[in-house]
Amino acid sequence: MNRIARYLSFAVVAGMVNLTMAGAMAQTAGSTGGNGGNGGDGGGAPAGPGPGAGGGGFNPGIGAPSGACGIELRLPNPASYADALQGVEEITRETQTYLEQCGCATQACVADALDKYADALQKVAPQLPRALRVLPKIIHQAAQKARVAPTVRVAIRVLLATVVVVQKLMRKSIELMRAHDPDAANVATRGGDLVASTLNTAATVLERADTL
Repeated sequence: MNRIARYLSFAVVAGMVNLTMAGAMAQTAGSTGGNGGNGGDGGGAPAGPGPGAGGGGFNPGIGAPSGACGIELRLPNPASYADALQGVEEITRETQTYLEQCGCATQACVADALDKYADALQKVAPQLPRALRVLPKIIHQAAQKARVAPTVRVAIRVLLATVVVVQKLMRKSIELMRAHDPDAANVATRGGDLVASTLNTAATVLERADTL
């Protein structure tokens, strides 16, 4: 919460400074949902768990975000980490924190966050076991379906159904991998769990918002 509060404070100050110059632009930009923007190129420090200079996290700004906290999700480049799985863990943590703590309670906000998560995951996909390389596409498809779903309940069902798809895909792929490459199978298991957990978090956030 300290990190979120710090970013929120920065966003408020930036908003006060730029309000008179960018008020109209902010309203226009704020009304447009993101469509899978790229993550930060700086990424995390190769030997550390956190993002380095120019890294990820929440990006304060006027009008750009779709989250209720007024902050845009900006992820580090997971491919810049010394360990590819560590990079996946970092973007997963950032995305889930944003979904849960940034008031991301609309279909558009959740879909935007998932698109950015998929974009970041795509950057590290070549370094991951083959079984994981299709996951960015699956996440993008789920995000698009959730975005255009006629109701929040339908969007939730889309996300939960995608969790099942990811789990089945991982089980089938990992069974084939275990005999030939146990280490890769372990990475695939962890990576699939992270993606499924993020989709579950997105569904839970929407479900919570729908019951308020």
